Amino acid sequence: MRIDVKESKGLKKKINEQEFKKCLKAAITETALDTLNKVIFSQNALIYNTPQGKYKRTGNLKRSNSITPPRLQGNLITSEIKNSTRYWSYVNFGTSKQTAKPFVQTAIRLAQPSKSIAQNFLKLYN
Repeated sequence: MRIDVKESKGLKKKINEQEFKKCLKAAITETALDTLNKVIFSQNALIYNTPQGKYKRTGNLKRSNSITPPRLQGNLITSEIKNSTRYWSYVNFGTSKQTAKPFVQTAIRLAQPSKSIAQNFLKLYN
């Protein structure tokens, strides 16, 4: 998720830039946590709460989800949702032997991160 601070100049007139960035970081953190919860929800719905296939379910995919704290890079404040397993993309996109379980796309559709960041920012700002 990325928001360019320069694109939000109208709101900076009401608060100073430091307060604006602090509030924006908090909004991004809240949105990232919500999106991470949607990733786990999607993994449960599409993988863990379905009949087991030929592979052994270890729970590693679900346990390996994480987010990075928001960081400022120039005018960008970023936070990333990560999965440290090497096979997450095979599960998400599928292979020739396994159908796709699109938990990433489902989570993004459920969370609507860019809309949520704006809503969380306004909630924290007001």
